[in-house]
Amino acid sequence: MAIPETRLPSRPMPLRDLGVFLWTYRAEVMAMSEPGSKERDLRTNFQKTLREAFHTYLFGSIFGALFGCRDIMTVLVAEETDRDALLEWTNGGRKESLRLQLKELAPRRLTNSAATPEQELQALLNELPGQYPTSRDLTIAVYLNRGHERVTVVTHPPNLDVRALWFFGWSKPGCQGLFLIGGRRFDEHRFFLPWRSAVGGLEKPNP
Repeated sequence: MAIPETRLPSRPMPLRDLGVFLWTYRAEVMAMSEPGSKERDLRTNFQKTLREAFHTYLFGSIFGALFGCRDIMTVLVAEETDRDALLEWTNGGRKESLRLQLKELAPRRLTNSAATPEQELQALLNELPGQYPTSRDLTIAVYLNRGHERVTVVTHPPNLDVRALWFFGWSKPGCQGLFLIGGRRFDEHRFFLPWRSAVGGLEKPNP
């Protein structure tokens, strides 16, 4: 059964509303696709923006919980720009924002790599300074999409000049908890949070 193409809303929307939209779409995909298919993994060409939106939603949820950012608004950005999303919120009456660029350590079953997870991640990190040579207002968030498998960051890129570098993913089996590690300085923060605490009761998206 063909999965209907679904477009993300182009308007800014609250992070929680983005989660509801994506989870509704995810439930439809699960009902209409076969296990292990590209559609179920959100790996078709038209699902790329939806997959990145899921990762934005996960990162924004745990980032907001860590720093007490309430009522985060999300702006999903066109692919040709130098960022994937913009997060905006108000802190003490002052408007704040975060320009977000997403990266992913994809599931092992999709990479067919003989390298260790640490080697794969290090190769990804080593490319960042060349991709973003002057991006001091850009935050890079790397989704470690290996379930709850523990992946250790070996070496922080010495020439990476960005606002912050974060690593996030699932910390417990069954998508029961999220972790967030990083910050302006390498390993500045280490934060773990139950899933429902991060998103205020939404069901697990299982992206």
